[in-house]
Amino acid sequence: MPLSNQQIQAIKSLEGHVIPNDICEGPDGAVGHYIETELIKRGIPIDRTGIVDVPFTGDEVKTRNMASNANHTVGTSTIDEIKNKSYKQSNFKKKLTSQIRIEWSNKFNEVAHADIRDLSSSEVQNYFEELYETSKKELMDTLSDDPDRQFGKHESFGNFEHKGSNSFAFRITSAQMKKALTMARSSTARNNIFSFS
Repeated sequence: MPLSNQQIQAIKSLEGHVIPNDICEGPDGAVGHYIETELIKRGIPIDRTGIVDVPFTGDEVKTRNMASNANHTVGTSTIDEIKNKSYKQSNFKKKLTSQIRIEWSNKFNEVAHADIRDLSSSEVQNYFEELYETSKKELMDTLSDDPDRQFGKHESFGNFEHKGSNSFAFRITSAQMKKALTMARSSTARNNIFSFS
């Protein structure tokens, strides 16, 4: 079920919202948690324990400082889950299908953009799948060569980064995400043209 027009307008109403200074200067994730709370106040049913943040629509909420060039963390998974699941079977795909993307400026501590991005086109999904499967192969090849391998903190294999124990985060670089978002905009534009033809 897609977001209603009323919910979309509620999300857009975040634009111009000033984020408290103590939140902006807080620990990693503080702004994201604050934005989720603001979305809840506006009637968006956030589930902080589920696979995606808005389960009934399948939307993931992503909050980002506009000045950041850091990698985009999609989520984390165990080595066994990565080994046994293709991209299409993974929870990462669910998080990379439709996103409520909130961008904020640390110049004024305010929300600059609040949009819903449809990432479901085959072009975008094939791109994410290639990143996942290529990185998975690199990780699995390493384990095949050395099954008792001890991973260093933040050691990376393509887009997978070690987070401790047997857990890895799937992280997409800033450049890769910009490319995916450009693909998504192009796909949406094409669909809009065809829908009126």
